[in-house]
Amino acid sequence: MNDDKKNSIDAELYSREETYSVEEKQMIMDRLNEERRINQKIAGDLANSSKHYNQSDKNKILNKLNEQRLSKQNREEIKQKRTHNKEVYKFGSKTFL
Repeated sequence: MNDDKKNSIDAELYSREETYSVEEKQMIMDRLNEERRINQKIAGDLANSSKHYNQSDKNKILNKLNEQRLSKQNREEIKQKRTHNKEVYKFGSKTFL
């Protein structure tokens, strides 16, 4: 019974403490909206920023991409040579190339 009285008192105090006037609510909402806009502007500026590379950096990046492409192409050619025109042998339920 004592807990029920304590809980009801806490609820009454909480409801009194958390009640804001219309002006206070508007002020809080304006402040939160301003903070949100500032954060959005900062995030947008970071997302829109682009890096500027000089010619030597561009060449290094292109060479690296070209090496990756050639490596992948070479692997595909080796795989094609291994599996092209190979006979398939079946031994029981297993298949072998």
